[in-house]
Amino acid sequence: MWTGQDRPETDKIVQKRPKTDRFSAPFLIFLHLNQQNIYHPNDEFNKKARAKLKLWKDKVQISDWNLLLTRADVVKFVVVRHPLTRFVSVWDDHFCRNCDHPKDPFLEKKIILDDNAEYKISLPELAQAVVDQETSTDMFESQLNACRLCEIEYDYILKLETIDQDFPYLMAKLGRLDNSKELISPETVHRIKNANLYSFFFATLAPSQLNNLLQHYLRDLNLLGYTFNQAKKLIGGWE
Repeated sequence: MWTGQDRPETDKIVQKRPKTDRFSAPFLIFLHLNQQNIYHPNDEFNKKARAKLKLWKDKVQISDWNLLLTRADVVKFVVVRHPLTRFVSVWDDHFCRNCDHPKDPFLEKKIILDDNAEYKISLPELAQAVVDQETSTDMFESQLNACRLCEIEYDYILKLETIDQDFPYLMAKLGRLDNSKELISPETVHRIKNANLYSFFFATLAPSQLNNLLQHYLRDLNLLGYTFNQAKKLIGGWE
């Protein structure tokens, strides 16, 4: 976890609903507030925590977002992840047999209508479309752009692969005494760290496709300190 300067104790967290990846948006922690509510629309959080949550749109107007980013009593942090596992997860979330895929005129031509097909588009086909820029959806946009990493001066940058350790540490560092571990789904942590699962999906890509995909996300890899072992089809940079 990268850390900026220390901050005093905090009481509330809210998040703007991400446009694309569910974790690729700034989180805000408001300081010196008396309320103990946690606002977060993320459906990766477990059911017990979700029962306590309210959506961002119910509390804060989106037009106020940029103003909030400039406030001195706000701590800003973002959660990022390895761009290749992010790519696979977005594909799995939006192109599985029963998933609602994005309305993209380019990808529509590649959609498989066979009810017996596990996915509406194969991972190799999607990888090729993204590399060739034959998609209009922003789901596969660089995290550098989606998270506004060069526009916002973040106090903390957390990696999703170690979120189960980093998030509780950050909350403790900022003075939160509630059980922040309850907000992180064990299933999510297990899936993120399942190297064999992602290695299996990476192996479905031709070496040239995998290399092109790495080049496509090269700025994310370099900026966020991630690596990739092409021989073993394993991600690195978060251990």
